[in-house]
Amino acid sequence: PTFSQQLVVSEQVFAPNVADETTSFCKLAKYMLPAWYQESVSNLPVFVPDVQPGDVYNTRKVLLKTRDLVDVFSPVYPNATSSINNETTINENMWSLIRHHLNVGYMVVGEFQDLHNAHVLYSQELMEQRRNVVLKWKSDFEQFQATHDALLFLQSPTTGSHQHKESHLFWQNAAALPSGSDSATSSLEMLGKLQLHQVLEYLWQAFPYVSVLEEGAHQHYHSLRKQLRSVVDEYELFGNVMYPETEQVASAMAVLTRARLRLGNINDDWTAYSIYVENGEYYSEQQRLEIKIDESWTKFRVWVHRVKFEDVIQYLVSSLNRVPQAVHKTLCLNQFLQDRKRRPTRHLVIGNEAGDADSIISAIALAYVESIQEEIKSTPIVSIPKADLTTQRPEVILLMEMAGIANASSNLIFVDDPLIQHDAIDSKVTLVDHNILAEKFQGSNWTVVEIVDHHQDEGLYFDTCSGNDRTIAFVNDKALVASACTLVAERLRKVWKPPYPVSIAVLLLGVILLDSVNLSPEVGKVTQRDKDAIDDLLVNTEWQDLPADARLIIGMGTGDPVPNSTILFNVLQGAKYDKGFWKSLSVRDALRYDYKEYSSCGQTFGVSTVLMPLRPFFGKDTVTTGILDYMKAMNVAFLGIMFASIDNEGHLFRQLAFCATNGFSMKDLGEFLHKSDYYHGLLDLKEIQDSVLPQDDQGLSLQFFDQRNVQPSRKQIGPALEEFFQHISKSTCNTDQDLADS
Repeated sequence: PTFSQQLVVSEQVFAPNVADETTSFCKLAKYMLPAWYQESVSNLPVFVPDVQPGDVYNTRKVLLKTRDLVDVFSPVYPNATSSINNETTINENMWSLIRHHLNVGYMVVGEFQDLHNAHVLYSQELMEQRRNVVLKWKSDFEQFQATHDALLFLQSPTTGSHQHKESHLFWQNAAALPSGSDSATSSLEMLGKLQLHQVLEYLWQAFPYVSVLEEGAHQHYHSLRKQLRSVVDEYELFGNVMYPETEQVASAMAVLTRARLRLGNINDDWTAYSIYVENGEYYSEQQRLEIKIDESWTKFRVWVHRVKFEDVIQYLVSSLNRVPQAVHKTLCLNQFLQDRKRRPTRHLVIGNEAGDADSIISAIALAYVESIQEEIKSTPIVSIPKADLTTQRPEVILLMEMAGIANASSNLIFVDDPLIQHDAIDSKVTLVDHNILAEKFQGSNWTVVEIVDHHQDEGLYFDTCSGNDRTIAFVNDKALVASACTLVAERLRKVWKPPYPVSIAVLLLGVILLDSVNLSPEVGKVTQRDKDAIDDLLVNTEWQDLPADARLIIGMGTGDPVPNSTILFNVLQGAKYDKGFWKSLSVRDALRYDYKEYSSCGQTFGVSTVLMPLRPFFGKDTVTTGILDYMKAMNVAFLGIMFASIDNEGHLFRQLAFCATNGFSMKDLGEFLHKSDYYHGLLDLKEIQDSVLPQDDQGLSLQFFDQRNVQPSRKQIGPALEEFFQHISKSTCNTDQDLADS
């Protein structure tokens, strides 16, 4: 039989005859792809001037298989022909050209064949129009054959590894790429796992829709159908070179084949429906198809539950573990973020709503580490609105630029992004740098499955998050690390064989230095775990891979093996405390820069961190009005403002301002803080009496302090205020009881 006849009878006949588990990925490509490409070319005579839609079924299948193989083996083909046989062809990417012609052919032949396959009521004019497009493609493809030696290119795969970006169904979402010298089986197993996980992601994205005709639904449904098709086709193409040859695997694949058929039938109806809608005809047929499509989709969703489809996928993933995989070049962080922005997963990683450097970077770094090394396909969420990143986080922008994250605002998902449909879908969530969902998410369908934090445990989510999934480095009223990024660095050390990706290493290093104030013992935040994390990052990272401008910024010469931590800290600290930046902020923007809300005994209050001295802040125009407006917007009657600033010699200074409305007694607060042996000794407060500072005005009571012990941060100030409100609530209750008794 001819090759195309073998295809129809048994598509497994080719690969098993020429390959086994010792065959390299490069060698398998050389065996398979040229033969399939030749078969595609030999099918071109099918397209005669009077070809009919029902005549092209087998040819379209050959084009599809060939295009898929071009994608499967893309890592072993270079991006340009200049790397083959030392011949130079400028500005020409032979792999892309080959794939382009096959892809266009598959699409236009498919649109032509759909007139028959989807049982479309079509006019002679529509059929001829689509046939002419096919014949034009045939002519272009033949011209390409005459001017390019595509077959020679496909016969010359390399032992290296090359990245191509054309299809999201294959390697584009991969954490690593195989090289040509790797085992074909391990390479195909890697691809199989990736695609099976992607099937589940597309299923989760499509499943909430009750109709695939809803806006946005068809894209997810279509991606699911295509990904399933790729998985089933590869099983047929590669047989036991890719999957174990067992009855269990065959049975699981039969389930996937039935799923593909069900979705294909829906797609045939959708194709006919779309043609009628586009042409404005056959309205009764449109209505019939709408009902049929929705009914078929509902039956599919019920069937998915009945056959335990997710369990079937997980079984197939577990079967793909026969050959240990080699260590490959890792997907770069920037590309990872771009991919997650295009296709967010349903496992989200999010920091606290204050959205400081620690919350933002720890979420990004943990999602990357989990996705690359632990096969937890996570998506990082920046926990502040998009506009605030560039206007409120200069040190984070600078650090991201050092890490090579290009155009961060466009390549990240923010808490106000419409992609975060937290009330419409079920998602798993990892909380970093906090351990309780922000109030706006507490009514959502999010399930907290992991916590990585260094704040006091709120004691929530134990039913879904416990044991090793619950890392809270806080004991006896004290944080065990200065930064959540230290905890992520510890996870990196545990799961990642050095060298570490320099992009992740510089992000973690920068934030740990910021949070520990350059490991300063005087400030009192640093612990041995922070020091160990920094030492590990410095020793086990290829720092020369940093972008040249980043090395220049931190004073790292070509001969320096590691960055100068002090210079890196000073650069980031300078951006964070930049006087011009803070002077430019409005009162509102300064207060919301790092704001956290607390609740105690029915009293809600807020604490803002402002990185400038107290007096310049209160020198801003209309500062009293600005504070009142912000408190009203946040619906709080009490606001604490923590001021932190750095002098010219690098020393940290802290000050406090307490702001209250509704007749709040500042005298009571002052007495509580001074009479409390613990807080008086801890904070070492001295009240500031300064006529330059505003006095009580417009119903706003104010009190100012120098905090002479700079070690306590909001981790201590917040609980101190909570205890105060508990104290006055108890006093009020006692007074009421005394009145009742009298």
